[in-house]
Amino acid sequence: MTIETIFFDRDGVINEIVLRGSLVSAPREFEEFHIREDFSSFYQNLPPALNLFVVSNQPDVARGLLPIKVLEQMHNRLQSEFAFKEIIYCMHDNEANCECRKPKPGMISDLMNKYKLTTKTAIIIGDSEKDILAGKAAGIKTVYLKQDYNPTPRCNPDFVISKLSDMLKIVGNDGDLQR
Repeated sequence: MTIETIFFDRDGVINEIVLRGSLVSAPREFEEFHIREDFSSFYQNLPPALNLFVVSNQPDVARGLLPIKVLEQMHNRLQSEFAFKEIIYCMHDNEANCECRKPKPGMISDLMNKYKLTTKTAIIIGDSEKDILAGKAAGIKTVYLKQDYNPTPRCNPDFVISKLSDMLKIVGNDGDLQR
């Protein structure tokens, strides 16, 4: 199977999470937004023809903890450093019950339709069960990035990795998915 599309969760995959006491959190200020070294080196080794997207829950906007202007500043930085086809995010909180908030597949499905992508050649890389469940609901392969702060998932991802460079073994130089 050849991979043509990768959906990335943002916080914990592309950028560092922020610990607020024992709470795992997303950056709320631009100064807290740090690209993970692991992501930068992984990105440099990806085949250039891949469709790359970011799909991210950002409920801190609805909670009044993250100004939209700061979120846009973060995403402008990502677009300037990496060739993402599109970065989309859900700003709703849990109780909004919207279709775009992961674990629902709305963001992924919308991008699949917009760009006429096929589920057979797409994967999502995330560090939470919500990411994996959204990918499964969208009908794509799933990769769980195991970190110190996240528990082993109960949702049976297709792949579990401990660092993004492990993905290069899964997705060969030609984009072929290895098992």
